[in-house]
Amino acid sequence: MLIDREALHLRQVEHGPGIRHHIGEDRRLLVIHPLEVDRHQQGGDLIIGDLASYVPIDEKPDLITAELLSVALLSDQIDCFHGALILGQLQQSVQFPGLGLLTLSVGLHNLQVMKPFSCEKPLIGMIHLPALPGSYGYGGEDLDKILEEARRDLDTLQSGGVDGAIVENFGDTPFAKYAPKETVAAMTVIVSGIVRAARVPVGVNVLRNDGVAAISIAAATGAAFVRVNVFCGVAFTDQGMIEGNARELLDLRKRLKCDVKILADVHVKHAAHLTTIEEAALDADRNRPDGLIVSGIGTGKRTPPENLTKVKQMTDLPVFIGSGVRIDNLSTYHAADGFIVGTILKEGGKIYAPIIADQVRAMAGAVTELRREE
Repeated sequence: MLIDREALHLRQVEHGPGIRHHIGEDRRLLVIHPLEVDRHQQGGDLIIGDLASYVPIDEKPDLITAELLSVALLSDQIDCFHGALILGQLQQSVQFPGLGLLTLSVGLHNLQVMKPFSCEKPLIGMIHLPALPGSYGYGGEDLDKILEEARRDLDTLQSGGVDGAIVENFGDTPFAKYAPKETVAAMTVIVSGIVRAARVPVGVNVLRNDGVAAISIAAATGAAFVRVNVFCGVAFTDQGMIEGNARELLDLRKRLKCDVKILADVHVKHAAHLTTIEEAALDADRNRPDGLIVSGIGTGKRTPPENLTKVKQMTDLPVFIGSGVRIDNLSTYHAADGFIVGTILKEGGKIYAPIIADQVRAMAGAVTELRREE
């Protein structure tokens, strides 16, 4: 029996027996033995509802304002179910005769989609910013104009059906290893505006490898996750040798008391690496990010499917594809737990071209089909 220890209503757990509880492997669910009066035998299967609500069968369950319920499922009560995977839990909508749908939460091992995404295999679109203050190419453009263009990209991505977006200072080439203070300030303003306008989780990537800035921006603006190119180990990049600083980033997140998730690259693109990708994945896993990213050799370059397989064999963390995903090769990444796309969504596949709504919709549709095939 699995109990959500972050439940808002104590009535979910108040009938638990007076025995010692212990924390399950997913760090969030508690394992207890249910009372016999509740008609569940020790060792049996019991699902405890989290964010559950009654909704009509033809409507999407409300996962935000729903009341928490504890529901025991019997095999003859379930007509059908569907679910969305979240790191440490499976949120399922289960159809009960005469009751409609209940959204439930089940503690499972090795789930491959991380919070804050609400669906399996999330599609994350890139918002590439132009040159910002502090960069070599900045020409004095007004921040309000840059924000307006970024919001336009966000609107196109959201209307096309993406499940998340990453704001990145892509136009700041040649990159500094760590972003100048004026760049961090400008990105904070822009990300704040994007978060306020977003209906999907927003992430931050501060190039070339400023995880401290990314987490700080996310904590200040309400962004949900960050991407860190060199989270641990060493990469030989066009900016020189870059060392990871996983401990510093985890300490910062703890001090800021924020729940910003960290996606860490394994063998980040535009870099050379001394270890095998298996060794890099193993090391990344032990440094405690929330998910991993596997990419090709450069922006828009195809990710070798065999690299996805190798990384998946070394970790139970969600693994995202970080470059080169197209509709015609999507099926080769069926084992991936999410997709980060940028170049393919742009006019003519050009990096600095505008995002095209039809291309976003087509990619989102292809990902939806891939989910159905699982």
